[in-house]
Amino acid sequence: MNTNAIFTWKGPGRARLRAEGMTRDISPQGAFIFASSYPPVDTSILVDIFFFLSAPASAPKVRIRTEARVLRIDQAGDHGMNGFAIGNSHFRFWPLTVSESDSDVAKPLGELWDGVLQRAGAALRP
Repeated sequence: MNTNAIFTWKGPGRARLRAEGMTRDISPQGAFIFASSYPPVDTSILVDIFFFLSAPASAPKVRIRTEARVLRIDQAGDHGMNGFAIGNSHFRFWPLTVSESDSDVAKPLGELWDGVLQRAGAALRP
């Protein structure tokens, strides 16, 4: 299942790092995410996955969140894209509205939404 993901982790000096990608697949045990930047193996990350359940230009309908651990990294794997596998204890449904405690995803979610609208508009043009 291909859908958008935003993930954060603590980098060197405890700095909070953030990136986004696209899932390749998701299961109750974890997921695989294509991304241009990603955390090292065995890093604990916070992942938000957004599902768009109708037309491409619609707003996200479902958001799930999990704390996960990076299990492996695939350099230039499927389709020539880098990605990483995560394992987790459980995915949880999360409110679509972004609160102050979610400030780590507020800006990326807005940018993600803008990108979806641009891609949908380009796809619908004759």
